[in-house]
Amino acid sequence: MQFNNKYINLLLFFFPFIFLFPYTFNFLAIGNDFELLYFSYKKYIFEFVKEGFFPLWSPSESSGYSLVFNPFAQYFYLPSWVLYLIAFIKGSLTKYDYTIYTILGLSIYNIGQYKWLKKININPCYALTATLITSCGLKLTEIIRFPNAVHCIAWFPWILLGITLAQNNKEKSKSFFIIFFSSLMILTAGYPYYILYGIILFGLYYLFVSITNTQYSLLGLSETTKQNKLTSFFICFFSPLTALVIASPWLININKIMSITRDRNLNDINFSFMHSANLTEHLGSLLYPPISTAEGWYYMGIINSVLIVAFLASYILFKNLRVRNKTYLIFFSIILFFVTYQFAASENSIIFKLAWEQLSIIQNTRAWIRMNIILIPFIAIL
Repeated sequence: MQFNNKYINLLLFFFPFIFLFPYTFNFLAIGNDFELLYFSYKKYIFEFVKEGFFPLWSPSESSGYSLVFNPFAQYFYLPSWVLYLIAFIKGSLTKYDYTIYTILGLSIYNIGQYKWLKKININPCYALTATLITSCGLKLTEIIRFPNAVHCIAWFPWILLGITLAQNNKEKSKSFFIIFFSSLMILTAGYPYYILYGIILFGLYYLFVSITNTQYSLLGLSETTKQNKLTSFFICFFSPLTALVIASPWLININKIMSITRDRNLNDINFSFMHSANLTEHLGSLLYPPISTAEGWYYMGIINSVLIVAFLASYILFKNLRVRNKTYLIFFSIILFFVTYQFAASENSIIFKLAWEQLSIIQNTRAWIRMNIILIPFIAIL
């Protein structure tokens, strides 16, 4: 079984490179912000590192701009320095190298989602199929123009895995490390929006798997294997908190830099309404993406959308399909969709407006329609 798992992990790792072969074999180049906004920083840092210096300042932007505290530079993200090391050995860092590095984020996501799906008792065959489909979906593949976003979302299923393991009293150390390391990667990946999305997703998921009935029916735990709720809370709260303490000096200074950046210090709710989407756009994008903007797609193919609709319809019509663990997952998915929609439809949402007034952390943020990316793991389940 262990031998087979190695092959499955290899398939999950290489599949994004196979599916995105025009980029993998350098037939196509990624556009949008990929080169000017992201790769330029990697190239700048690498050229200095190659000469034995660690650059802290970027003099070419305006009258100068902090390099260390610029989230686009991804200065403290560990895989970035692995990229620099490989490039140093190779002798150069090219845009193609950075393309491979970006696609690697999808590989990390794949392995994490597959392991998480298996832990919630999804058949390994179905978990593998759903994960491969997920990595082909527009919602993940279209964000390769934002490498920092790819490497941030890559660690989301690993957090879900860690929270799931934290419910088992035999997995305390493993769950703490997975949540801590994954949280540190998310915090340093240089895409602050996804940190906010993650707080919402992981908080709701923790509450979901903390329900005793969920632990029994979905996670397959028993009275002797389920974790003490206080211990589970300690693991799920203090492991990311430890990561946050380590990353906080960097994040605090990023916040200071962003607060004086164009349009980031206006405290204007209209700024947060940018790219707001209505319910028609959200639901329609599951079947026909052009009905929504590219920022709001979560499309994995019309066949998959039809299968999900057919499953939900059958579940409602036929009592024999109403297994308890399916019921819990469906209800949680509905709740998650509702919460996500309230933020993604910011301009038409009373809940978002109330949250915006009370939480300064979400003021001067925009494009909340992108938050629907946190639904991808649960769409994969359905």
